[in-house]
Amino acid sequence: MPERPRVVIAGGGVAAIEALLALRHLVGEQVTVVLLAPERSFVHRPSSVASPFGLGGPAPLDIQAVAEQQGARLRRAGLRTIDPIRRFVTLTTGDALSYDALLVAVGAVPRPVVPGAIAFAGPAQAAEVTAVLDAVERGDARRVAFAVPAGAT
Repeated sequence: MPERPRVVIAGGGVAAIEALLALRHLVGEQVTVVLLAPERSFVHRPSSVASPFGLGGPAPLDIQAVAEQQGARLRRAGLRTIDPIRRFVTLTTGDALSYDALLVAVGAVPRPVVPGAIAFAGPAQAAEVTAVLDAVERGDARRVAFAVPAGAT
């Protein structure tokens, strides 16, 4: 029996998880899937903006459990390099992994745009936002501005 094509999905965020779910829905077990994710859990970062306001977001998902549930193999590593000619990737662990199809969904890297502003990129900034809200409540901060880039919702 011929070996099933290997699909490597690089990333542990929403796009990678959605791709894994969609791939299984569309082709079932016709392909072998390897998920590359350095994170142990998936946190829906946009929902975490509610936590400083006392609202909870969805609980983090265990990426290993999601991968197992979808019949995928999880490699706890990030993507370092891609060799599209020889069809292999190098992982942050130094290992090489071959692929028949590669989906790169490593996400965006948040960058500060407004000097001195809190660039909310997820749960790591929740304490900073909480500190600003506390300063407003105490009267230490009298003005707050929210800046949203064009095209964002």
